[in-house]
Amino acid sequence: MQKKLAIGVCVLTLLAGGYATFQKTPEPTVSNNLRPNEESFSQSQPETISTSNNANHRQQTQMISRQDAIARAEETREVQRRSLIAKMKPLTQQMDLLSQRMVGRQQKISNLELQDNQLKSELETHNRNVRAFMMKHQAAVACMGATGVTLDENNQYSEDVKNVATAMTALCGFGVISNGEFRKQVIFVADQLNQAHNYSMNLTAQIKTNQTTLATEIKNLEQEQLEVSRLGTDLQNYETELADI
Repeated sequence: MQKKLAIGVCVLTLLAGGYATFQKTPEPTVSNNLRPNEESFSQSQPETISTSNNANHRQQTQMISRQDAIARAEETREVQRRSLIAKMKPLTQQMDLLSQRMVGRQQKISNLELQDNQLKSELETHNRNVRAFMMKHQAAVACMGATGVTLDENNQYSEDVKNVATAMTALCGFGVISNGEFRKQVIFVADQLNQAHNYSMNLTAQIKTNQTTLATEIKNLEQEQLEVSRLGTDLQNYETELADI
């Protein structure tokens, strides 16, 4: 019995000693070589994230700057376009007005040229008729001087009368020029020639006035054509600038 108790005590003692040994067994420690890596990782991770954020921020800033620059450039181009269009508008209006004016002026020139031709033709016809009248009344024309009948001063047909008188002097004998009826005929012829002269002078004045007006209109048309050409050149230059914007 005592032997059994002694054995039990020994077993308990051994168990108690093993338990104490187990309690004193030190915990495994982390190698010192591993600790710096953990600390380095823990320190480098925030730095990497910060660097990435900074890069993204710079990219966004650069993108915004480029967009702003593009927007400002487009605004500048738009201002330039509006400025050019504003300059072109009055030039276009001037060209339209000048074009309309030129059409009217060209029509007026055509009418003046037609009128000039008509007046000249009328004057030529009138002069032919006067000379035919003088040939028909040669005796009366030739004897104007002998009968004391004269034409108005500066009558353009005076030279024609002299020529007829020179050729027909023999017709103006005393018996002829003393005839009352013949004298009346001479007076009638002289009066007709004076009227013919006045009509001729009137036609000549109309021709002169018409030609002066025609020359003025032609000159004005040439100036308008030059102005239209200048405006066209300016417009073309503006259109080129507008296309280049």
